[in-house]
Amino acid sequence: MLHEYFVHKGLFDSAKAAFYDQILEERIEDDYSDFMILDEAEVEGFIEPTKEYVAYIEKVVASTLT
Repeated sequence: MLHEYFVHKGLFDSAKAAFYDQILEERIEDDYSDFMILDEAEVEGFIEPTKEYVAYIEKVVASTLT
């Protein structure tokens, strides 16, 4: 729905939506796997992009409230 209602209408950056797709896929995969094996480097690779994503979401929300 993110793509349908926001990205396609130009209200949300497509690269940020692609990152959301990636982390959602990771979550689903981990939720439904029998075993979850975490690689430290892979997890650390999500930290900065996630911080940037959260900051972007905060800007989008703030811009819709003004």
